[in-house]
Amino acid sequence: MKRLIFAVLTAVAFAAVVLATGGGVTTTRADPHPGQSVNVAIIGSPTVINGGSLATPGPVGELGDFTFTNLAPASVNAANLAAFDTAVLNVASPEMWCSTGTLSASAKADLVAFVAGGGKLIIYDSECPPADYSWLPYPFSTSNPGAMGAQGTLTIVEENVLSTSNPLDPHFIDAPALGTNTDAVGDMNVMTTLDPNWCLDMQGTNVLSVTGPVHTYAQYGAGFMIYNGLDVDYMGFEPAPPAPNGLHKIWVQELQAPFNPIPPGTGLGCIPVVGIDLDPATATNEFGTSHTVTATVLDTSVAPPEPIAGVAVSFEVTSGPNAGQVSDAGECSANADCTTDASGQVSWTYTDAAGVAACDTIVATATISAGEVVSQEVTKCWEAPPNTPPEASCTESVNPSGKQVPPAGRTTLPGSWGGQNEDGFYRLDSRDAEDGTTALYVTNASGSAIFGPFASGSVVKITEAPGATPSSKPMGGPNSAVAAHITLDSDALVFAVDSSGVVSTPVSCLVPPPPK
Repeated sequence: MKRLIFAVLTAVAFAAVVLATGGGVTTTRADPHPGQSVNVAIIGSPTVINGGSLATPGPVGELGDFTFTNLAPASVNAANLAAFDTAVLNVASPEMWCSTGTLSASAKADLVAFVAGGGKLIIYDSECPPADYSWLPYPFSTSNPGAMGAQGTLTIVEENVLSTSNPLDPHFIDAPALGTNTDAVGDMNVMTTLDPNWCLDMQGTNVLSVTGPVHTYAQYGAGFMIYNGLDVDYMGFEPAPPAPNGLHKIWVQELQAPFNPIPPGTGLGCIPVVGIDLDPATATNEFGTSHTVTATVLDTSVAPPEPIAGVAVSFEVTSGPNAGQVSDAGECSANADCTTDASGQVSWTYTDAAGVAACDTIVATATISAGEVVSQEVTKCWEAPPNTPPEASCTESVNPSGKQVPPAGRTTLPGSWGGQNEDGFYRLDSRDAEDGTTALYVTNASGSAIFGPFASGSVVKITEAPGATPSSKPMGGPNSAVAAHITLDSDALVFAVDSSGVVSTPVSCLVPPPPK
């Protein structure tokens, strides 16, 4: 019966479009974008077994900008997907027969990897029974009325390049007319289990009185996913209105949406389908510092979504070096009790206590009218501070014969001896802010002779003998307080090297050349 009704409605709708456009069907010219889809694989085919079809031919500036290729479910693999930037999973095609089970486990894994690597995945399941999407990185389930020929209500939640309620914007979609003049909305499939990584574009109420997201998007890895649960019976034969701002245009704008990466200005800011958002998505700081995350709680049942004040939010580090840290009263801002302010926001700050180079995972939880909602996961990575160079020093030391340290003012700059230590005994010292482990070396002015390594605190005797061959030899017996006697052909320089190989600025150890 519905096929007969659909055929009649199709003819009437086509006539209405002809009359409304002066004898010709108005083509949908949305807004092409740099970075949009180019090579598109339709898994299955464009045909929809329950009525309608995904349009593929079209003019330049619209569908003519894309190359479409049908890809059999059995042929979905990494090698075949590599030829495309976009894959359309038409679950309602005759080849898939409303079942994702027509895809092998490896095909599903390759599709997910395709998205993670920077591909775009668009999912249609027009009038299908509930499909199994548990294999997606962000799984969900849906309420599916089937072919009822019913009306419903549709609301644009976020103004973006996929849809906008502004008639003056080139991305305008006539959502009210889709709900009243077609069965696209009454028969639509609505998300009922919500993953916080899915972002709201449009939501509505189907003939089963189930309200929820119907047109959503998500970023995964470097790629982009779109789910469209609308019934596409009328695609290509829509009455005016919603034509030319209905199903066909939504399809075109899904293909035109730029991705990998999503540039600024698209409006794709992500209003999570669960009504709670957590920012920033990622951040990196040095060990021992603090990090602040901000939760935003929204009422997504209205458009545009409105902030909800006074909602208690709890924060938790669920994994990572600081796992187990949770928000306590007094730790939040602007409201210290961790309730949302008039903007629906509350922030929590915690301090790294682990000092480990690893990443924390953080979530926020709140209870609103829809029940308990959990935000998407965000990450905070901790790293060591930049490795600063060590410091080296050489200090006049005891002359083992006289057991005396040269007096200050004679050998230290700007003493009367010009900073020269006539005995040549120096203690070598080093300091490293990061790990305290350094090695000390003594070299000549040209750097052609390097002696060491010496431990911090070692005493050496340095002799300057111009024209001599630089050398180093033991001085004294096995228990000598002097580590080495170093002869150089110029003034001595001392430098330190830390365990990461970072080298200090050299310092001078001055001794007068003979004769003394």
